Amino acid sequence: MFYATPRVRRPAYDRPMKAERWRADLESWAIPETILASAPANPWTHQVERFRRRTEALLAAPGGPTYERAREALPPGGSVLDVGAGTGAASLPLHPAELIAVDESAAMPVPPRSLVTMWWDTSPQGGK
Repeated sequence: MFYATPRVRRPAYDRPMKAERWRADLESWAIPETILASAPANPWTHQVERFRRRTEALLAAPGGPTYERAREALPPGGSVLDVGAGTGAASLPLHPAELIAVDESAAMPVPPRSLVTMWWDTSPQGGK
């Protein structure tokens, strides 16, 4: 049998302790420096070429559950906001009337400007 327990609202002074515990947990889950130093490649970056190949394949033959659901939801003349766009694999095959693509990585290539209304580079190098 299931018994509901009343929700207890924690006082505001408890929040800094939770934030500190979360910070400590994140640090404890980090990859040790000895392993990072011996890694052949930076584990925190993506291989742009792998993403480019995936985008090209999806442009040639669009498909998959995510693509199908997005096509259903996209009305004729609709627009797409692709956050974390990378090389555009999720958004370019949809051929929306307007595409706004955003990615934080300067390493990810910008799709052809004719396909993208705006590409906002949020990397430290910045730009628009």
